[in-house]
Amino acid sequence: MLTYFKRYEIAACAIAVAIPLVVVFIWSTIEGRAMGFTAAGAGVSVVLLLAGLFVFTRVFARAAQAKLEKLVSLYNDDCDVAAFLERSSKIAESAEPPLGELPAWFLSFYACALINVDRKREAAKFGLMIQDSVKDAPTDEAKIALYADLVPLVKSLFDNNRVIALIDEALSLPNLGDDIITQQRRAFLSWSREVAQAELAHDESKLIGLYRSVWGNHDQCTRLRVVYAAKEGELHAAAGNRDAAAGCMRFAADNGKDLPASRTARAFFGE
Repeated sequence: MLTYFKRYEIAACAIAVAIPLVVVFIWSTIEGRAMGFTAAGAGVSVVLLLAGLFVFTRVFARAAQAKLEKLVSLYNDDCDVAAFLERSSKIAESAEPPLGELPAWFLSFYACALINVDRKREAAKFGLMIQDSVKDAPTDEAKIALYADLVPLVKSLFDNNRVIALIDEALSLPNLGDDIITQQRRAFLSWSREVAQAELAHDESKLIGLYRSVWGNHDQCTRLRVVYAAKEGELHAAAGNRDAAAGCMRFAADNGKDLPASRTARAFFGE
């Protein structure tokens, strides 16, 4: 959980409690007797309290999610690593296990950004927090969500062999459903496994196709497109195909701001 958002929960409860109190006060003022002393009045108060808790806890939960999504957009869409880390640090540091899907999703991006600025030890701390939360996840669908969050961290902090082992563990979960989100997570894990295997085999032709499937896809976030454009560019450069490399590197250099992949691309052009 992210204790930073405890204030949201407190606000939701305070509003939920305040509504029946205000109604009781207004009713009592108009009628000249205490509403709570009647069976109907007590029933109405309880209904208002429960309805308020139901509505406002969800309202504030959506507000918390919107805040996290806006912060992650700084990283994924704007490629502004410094701004994302600065504005997210208090929320990230408030994390406590076990983590649910939304906190783990957010912390996965935060840890990746830490890796971008060579703060790998801190990133590993959040990765371990996500990993430790898998056993507490209530369903296999929740577990595969946490595994998907772990993959980019394990890839950056360790090696492809560890990535493949992690993905195999995730895909072997016995009680996964067929809902759309779970299917998307399975597809992501299968694609990540294919990339890891191709990288271990140094299969450049296959890797070019896999990398381009990301950076050539306008539906993908800018950050991933920059990362995989630079990766393809490095393959072309290593093969001596400077023109093909330049096309990939130009995209990464122009769109990645302070991402390491963008710095690599600018170095290719001597910028």
